Amino acid sequence: MDKSRRQIWKKLSGAAIWVLGIVATFVLPPPFLERPWLYFTRFIVAIIVGLFVILSRKWDSKAHTFRWVIGVIVLLLGTVAGYFAYDAALHRWTIPYAGTRVVIGKTYTDKANRFRDRFRSDNGYFPDDENLVWKNAGPNGLWPDAEVESRRLGATALYIGTVVLAGCSIFSILQAIACSRASDGGL
Repeated sequence: MDKSRRQIWKKLSGAAIWVLGIVATFVLPPPFLERPWLYFTRFIVAIIVGLFVILSRKWDSKAHTFRWVIGVIVLLLGTVAGYFAYDAALHRWTIPYAGTRVVIGKTYTDKANRFRDRFRSDNGYFPDDENLVWKNAGPNGLWPDAEVESRRLGATALYIGTVVLAGCSIFSILQAIACSRASDGGL
């Protein structure tokens, strides 16, 4: 890779890390997210920042300020919707266990149903999912693996989407400010 390409990737990576630093103050990665997914999120943000740099060079005059402001509003609404969807999914799809949150499913396995029936006959009610996990020393085997993995990937996708939308909002507001002050060019 030549020096100019390295410089471009260095700048894009720096911008991605900067955006993630800001976004991470309110959109925390799910506790079950593995490190490669965080790296993938940085990569996606870097690519999106690169695309926004291209757009900012194409639409960089004072005449484009309104377009960037509309973009900010749309992206901000998307960010807010994404954040609430992500937060709701984490509360529906995970429970606290052993100092972290673990992903659970919706459909109980035979093992879980047997335990739930036994618990109900002893206590007069079914255990909630948190109690079910604690009484079985973890979530393994209580929900189908494919269902749990689907929820894990869904929460990860919501996280990445929310981070990307927030990053695009940040970049768009900066570009709108630059365009509003420009006489003949923006960022």
